[in-house]
Amino acid sequence: DYYAMASAFSASPVTKSLWRDFEDTLHRNGLASGAVRSPRNIAKSFMRLQADDSISGAAGKLLAIPRNRYTELDHPLPVRYTTFRRWESLEPPLERFDNPDPGFRYFQGVTLMSEMQKLHSGRMFFYYSPQFDHRNDPVYIAGLEHDFGGYMRKHGIAYTSLVDLPLTPVLETYDGDHQTVFGNHKIALALFAQMQAQGLLQ
Repeated sequence: DYYAMASAFSASPVTKSLWRDFEDTLHRNGLASGAVRSPRNIAKSFMRLQADDSISGAAGKLLAIPRNRYTELDHPLPVRYTTFRRWESLEPPLERFDNPDPGFRYFQGVTLMSEMQKLHSGRMFFYYSPQFDHRNDPVYIAGLEHDFGGYMRKHGIAYTSLVDLPLTPVLETYDGDHQTVFGNHKIALALFAQMQAQGLLQ
């Protein structure tokens, strides 16, 4: 909700300039000028979504019913389906790491949230999720650490990388990018250990 974010981030001089710069990046890359709207307009948009009677809208609602039911009874269903995934065939290692956000125009949103946390006596902890296809790619892992890890060190943001955390296919990761409840359990343990090691827990 862009209106809520604009209101919250603009309320403090510390985050106001960061928000303006970040919002400008969003506008330059496709955010509609009317996206930051008043609560009244947001409510109207929500009602239009609720009243969606298209075929895709109806199908989405029908699929949501069993999905929500099964989620209550067991672990969540896959976020997406990867049919006939060949787990043994990994993408070849990168020859070089190309930073997808070289000016950190998007990634400054992390700094924005970190500063907001500080205003409320909190601290941000950022982490990279496991990525099955890159878990054995030293160039990719080193690139993340050098570029984005360096950015976070510069701005005093606590972080860790779990890209190479081994997850068992199907049992712990659905498709290499999204985790089952068992995968999330392993991630939670790894994050807890990292927060302890970095002195973030009191």
